[in-house]
Amino acid sequence: MFGSEQRTSVPDQKKAANSTAISQSSGSEIELPVYQEIPESSAEKPPLQMSNELTAKQVILAVVIGMCLILFSAAFLSEAVLFPETSFELFAFWGGVAGIYLIILLWLFKSEI
Repeated sequence: MFGSEQRTSVPDQKKAANSTAISQSSGSEIELPVYQEIPESSAEKPPLQMSNELTAKQVILAVVIGMCLILFSAAFLSEAVLFPETSFELFAFWGGVAGIYLIILLWLFKSEI
């Protein structure tokens, strides 16, 4: 009943329609796919990468610079006997350290902005 019919799937039909047969000297045929040229204007171009992606090197450098600033600032505070006389001076000092860190990061990532 169904054994005498031979069904081909849609991909097989497309494959057969898009291929050409080349016969060899031995008589067997090889099917090669036919490729159509796509005009350059209609070809999909890869999306541009965002310029704000950080590389691993930049992230590591930013973390190491931040750690060094914190350690050097803490070392300065531990050696200074009379420097932070008030809480305001301490907050101003840490604000200055944060500002220096911000300037360094802006300089480091200036090509990314």
